[in-house]
Amino acid sequence: MTANNHPLSQPSPPPRSSLAHGAAHTSSARQPARAPWGRPAATLAAMALAAIALIALASPAHAQSTGNQTYAAEFEQVTNSCTATQGFQLAKAPLTLRGTDAETTVTVPKLPPMSGSQRRRGKLNAAADASDSDGKRTRLKLSGRIVRTQLQLLLIAEFYAKDGSPVCSQSWNVTGQLAKSAK
Repeated sequence: MTANNHPLSQPSPPPRSSLAHGAAHTSSARQPARAPWGRPAATLAAMALAAIALIALASPAHAQSTGNQTYAAEFEQVTNSCTATQGFQLAKAPLTLRGTDAETTVTVPKLPPMSGSQRRRGKLNAAADASDSDGKRTRLKLSGRIVRTQLQLLLIAEFYAKDGSPVCSQSWNVTGQLAKSAK
């Protein structure tokens, strides 16, 4: 065997860097702290602060005013267990919203005013309890959604005798458009 063919006579590979094995860097310049997913901690903190500021600007802390919005509403009766002398007769009527999103008053002619709130994405919930001079009680519940200029609600009226026993109930699908303001 010649010296060139011997396995020990081949040149050895260059030594590996100590950084490749995870050893600490020996230079005097300090590297920024990094989060486990690779971004510097200062960059992540700045991004988190910007996201918080954006959320705070997008969602106001105060209740927005609904003002005085009137809708031309149509009432389509769904159920009715009341006699002709009991309950409400509704077909078309203006439905008015007043107040703020947090405290909204809904008024419909012939019905007691209902109090409630508007939530995100236009969800509306309102209710009213009323009693007449004979002690009979009426409970109204209104819930649904208002999207842009259209409303789509369910109105339920429950009637109770003086002793609290149920007498009858009615329900309506309520649809309508935002009425044009009078000029």
